[in-house]
Amino acid sequence: MATQEEFSALELQSENILLMPNPANSNIKIIWDRNQKQDIHIDLTDISGRIIDHKEFNYTKSLAVNWIISELETGYYFFQFKTKDGIFTKSFVKN
Repeated sequence: MATQEEFSALELQSENILLMPNPANSNIKIIWDRNQKQDIHIDLTDISGRIIDHKEFNYTKSLAVNWIISELETGYYFFQFKTKDGIFTKSFVKN
């Protein structure tokens, strides 16, 4: 079981992920600066958990990604970030 310190560290990493703008219309920018280089896998999912899109970034310390969402229906979506440190989820609204 994870300790309180481990949960706090994971929560802080999730808070460092920025999605702009939110709500978004045609694209959304992901900005994430990390402490160390590592592989990052990102899934874009809808509210039912269905994976809509996926991107991978190898051995990177920071991200500045412009994700095109103009084809998505209006609604609530999630980015799920997977690294060796854990899984982090951020949500956004598509107008």
